Amino acid sequence: MSIFVSGAAGGIGKGACTVLKSRGEHVIGQDLVGGEFVSPNMIGDLRSADFIERIERTLSAGLQDGSLTGVVAAHGVSGAGRLSEIGRARAETIMEINFESVVTLFEKVRAPLEKSGGAFVVIVSQAGLVGEAGNGIYCASKFALSGWLRGLAKETSIRLRAIHPGGIRTPLLDNALRDMAAAQFITYEELTAKRYGSLPAGRLGEPNELGELIALALALRAPGLVETAITGGEVLW
Repeated sequence: MSIFVSGAAGGIGKGACTVLKSRGEHVIGQDLVGGEFVSPNMIGDLRSADFIERIERTLSAGLQDGSLTGVVAAHGVSGAGRLSEIGRARAETIMEINFESVVTLFEKVRAPLEKSGGAFVVIVSQAGLVGEAGNGIYCASKFALSGWLRGLAKETSIRLRAIHPGGIRTPLLDNALRDMAAAQFITYEELTAKRYGSLPAGRLGEPNELGELIALALALRAPGLVETAITGGEVLW
């Protein structure tokens, strides 16, 4: 059995791969760059038609035992900043990476997942549940994912899982917080104190903790769409 993980070199994707590998799963990792869990032939851009076709061929014919039992869409890009300064080109890129490429990936893995009764797990965000100041385009991309998954659940037998992380300690979050602070005309320190100073959990989450939830979501046999949040109490679901 094999599990495909996009964004495997990043914080959340790497955390998912770490946990899954520790449980004996065969992981096929993808990312823009190489990494510990990134398969050599899986380095590429999910927006590339040629690369996404390569993924389809690999997952349809080149698996360890011919069975794809799970896909984790953990790739993404930050999109914080004032709307007036982001510009159309960057806004389109954010939507392409965070939303459109996930839809395209699903279509390419749909057949093998239907055959195996597998699960498609999407790392959405708490920004797909609530609006965030200075983060409007990112929220739009994540709300789009949430709406698409809820509609998709009405038309597929594949087990769908939407995970909405809040503050997980990754470079992407750190960069996003700096841009969000700038968009609100406050310092990075002021923003982090305001957002996380009174967090019920008392700290940010760690990638491996999210990896544990991803592993649970993959194993959960409940049909249809299951949504859950891991936000340290900042946003409840």
